[in-house]
Amino acid sequence: MPINDTYVVPEHVVNFLCNHERSFLALRLIYGLLYALDTALRGKMALVPAHFPREHRVRTSSLAAAVGPEKAKDNRWIHDACEELADQNILKTATVQGRVFRFQLGNEFSAAFRKPTKAFAIMRTEQVRQCRTLHDLIFLSLACLHGGKNRPRFLLPRIPVRLEPTTSRISVLPQDPPKQAPWRVTWCRSSRSWTNSALRVSAILGHGYLIGPRQDMIDDFVSEVAVKAAHAKTLWERGKLYKFPPGTRCVIEITAGSGCKTTLNAEALENKWHQTVIQ
Repeated sequence: MPINDTYVVPEHVVNFLCNHERSFLALRLIYGLLYALDTALRGKMALVPAHFPREHRVRTSSLAAAVGPEKAKDNRWIHDACEELADQNILKTATVQGRVFRFQLGNEFSAAFRKPTKAFAIMRTEQVRQCRTLHDLIFLSLACLHGGKNRPRFLLPRIPVRLEPTTSRISVLPQDPPKQAPWRVTWCRSSRSWTNSALRVSAILGHGYLIGPRQDMIDDFVSEVAVKAAHAKTLWERGKLYKFPPGTRCVIEITAGSGCKTTLNAEALENKWHQTVIQ
C-alpha cells in the first residue's frame, strides 16, 4: 500500500542532489532513502552521518511504498537505479539482495547533512511519486525548499554558467577554453522540460510560478534562470513579484491550477508591476 507521509530534507542535501550529474530513477530511490532516514531519526537529519556511517539496509518494499512508480510490479526499478547510482557520488555502495536494499552513504553526501542550516524542504512521499521526470523531481525539491518563504525565489540548476579562464599569469602558452560539465544544458534546449515540470509541480503544490531567463549583454548567453513562486501564504509587495533584473527576457507565467503558461514580454511585465499574486 502506498505511503503518504511528510519528511524533511536539509537545504544542503537538496542542493547537493540537484547539482552534478543525476538520473531520474537514481534520484527517486535516494528520496525514498531520505524518507527512511528521516523516519528512523524522527526528523533529526543532522544525525545521519553519526548514525549511518557504515553499510546499512532497508526493505525494498518500504522504498517502493514511499516513492516507487505506480505501475511497477516488482523491484526492477530499484535494480536499475542501483546501476545508475554507481557514478553519481551519492552512495559508496548500493545493491539489492533479495528483498533488501543495502547502502552506504558517500563522503560528500554524508558531509551535506553535517552543514548547519535552518532551511528544510518539507516534502510528501506522494508528491515524489507524482514526478515523471528528473526535472520534475528537481523542481519539486527546490519549490518545497523555498516555497515557505514570504517571497519565494530560487535559481534553476544545471544551466550553463559563464566560466572564467584558468590561465596562469606567467604562462605564455595558449590555453584551451574551459568546458561546461556535460550535464549542464542550455536554456534554449531545456526550457520546455523545465516549463513542463513547473506546470506539473504547480498542480501538485498549488503554486503559481514566474520563470525568468536572464541573458548576458555579450553573446545573449543565458547564465541564470530565476523562479518566483506565489501562493496563498506568500507576502509579495507591490512592484516586487513581477520585477526582474535587466537582461531578463520572455518571462514564463504559470498560474496555479490553470494548467497553462503565458509568455510575458517587457510591456506585459510593466503592466503587471503592481500585482502581488500570479494571475
